[in-house]
Amino acid sequence: MHTHPFNLARLTDQITTWANHPATDTAGGQVVLLAAALASAAAVGLAAQALGSLVERLWLAADWPTWPPPFHQIAAWRTIRRRRRWTTAACIWHQHREDAARALALARALALARALACGQRANPADLHAAEQGC
Repeated sequence: MHTHPFNLARLTDQITTWANHPATDTAGGQVVLLAAALASAAAVGLAAQALGSLVERLWLAADWPTWPPPFHQIAAWRTIRRRRRWTTAACIWHQHREDAARALALARALALARALACGQRANPADLHAAEQGC
């Protein structure tokens, strides 16, 4: 059973074997089986919560100022580095957004100027305007 902990077929077969055991025919056996299932679920929940807290504390450096000295400096360095990367990325994004807005405004202004110029030259006798694609 422990050699293949993620084999769902083996797990269901083992649970079926336990459920078909003659001791589970009695009310006491069923209560023990139910208590074992609930205790297992609680243990898995606690293990998942503990693992999540550990990952949060290590990866996100939650409460890093309270860490012991060698780890405190490492966490401070990583936090400062992450903050710099984030600030740089945010500045670049804002710059791209402003550049795109300027380009869009310039394109609209050029299109309006061209439309006005074409409108002023909308004379069938003016062949020069027709050659420019207006």
